[in-house]
Amino acid sequence: MVKNVAGVFIDKRTFAKVVALWIIPFAFVFGAIVSEAWLHGARPEYSVGTIGFFSLISSAIWVPVGIMCTVLFGGFIADFFLRLLAHKKLFKRTLVVPAAEQLKKLSAGPEHVELNPKTMLKIFALVFVMNFIYVLFLTGRGWVPTTAKPQIIFTQVEGVSALLFIPMLTLVIPLSVGKIKVRQVDNRPVDSYWLWLILSIAGGAGVVLVYLQRGTLINLIPSAFLFAVCAWYAALGALLALPTAEKVLAKRLLKMRGHEKVIFGKIWAGDSKEKAKEV
Repeated sequence: MVKNVAGVFIDKRTFAKVVALWIIPFAFVFGAIVSEAWLHGARPEYSVGTIGFFSLISSAIWVPVGIMCTVLFGGFIADFFLRLLAHKKLFKRTLVVPAAEQLKKLSAGPEHVELNPKTMLKIFALVFVMNFIYVLFLTGRGWVPTTAKPQIIFTQVEGVSALLFIPMLTLVIPLSVGKIKVRQVDNRPVDSYWLWLILSIAGGAGVVLVYLQRGTLINLIPSAFLFAVCAWYAALGALLALPTAEKVLAKRLLKMRGHEKVIFGKIWAGDSKEKAKEV
């Protein structure tokens, strides 16, 4: 139990929900207000009502987006992505997936959402960083005016970036933070391989251009706080959908038994059993 300011005891889960749904997003919007005032030396066109309205609308949009994309891309489409990597004539990657017994247990188990702060923060960091890198990519090329108001930059960019990067990220969210780990036997884990790939494609040049024009990055600080609100709610939706996505993916991975490029279990290599390491 947690004791609030009024001396009333509330349940820890209730407290966690209040923090996740309201306190942290409110803090992000407040950060946008303060940073805009600091940059322009004037009172921003925000109010307490705007803060509440923005957070309410964002939660109504981005939590469902995070849920739907995680189940669709992380559960169903991830299967096709892995099959593409293990295709005999295309990428020819050999994949190592969890043992069949572990996948069966996961596919038949209950869908229980774990309110793990570390998992939540990791998902949030992935969503926010990838989306903000995309913003840098656009502003670095002059496609989005950095002198515009944060609300305008947000509405011009966030919708498109969500359409592109939320699906790309949720494709490997269950592999990155969930119980199912898939890696290439001759390379890095599949999730980090994919994340670095889209990071380099999306934002490499944009980051360099913005670094050369550091004033651009400073002007984007208020917008970054607004992006963080949506990224937080999208991450919350992804966390809620994670058990369902894992269950779907486990069932689909079990159908890949017999594939010559997919190994169920672990591979160990070394001069002796004592010195063997997982590869």
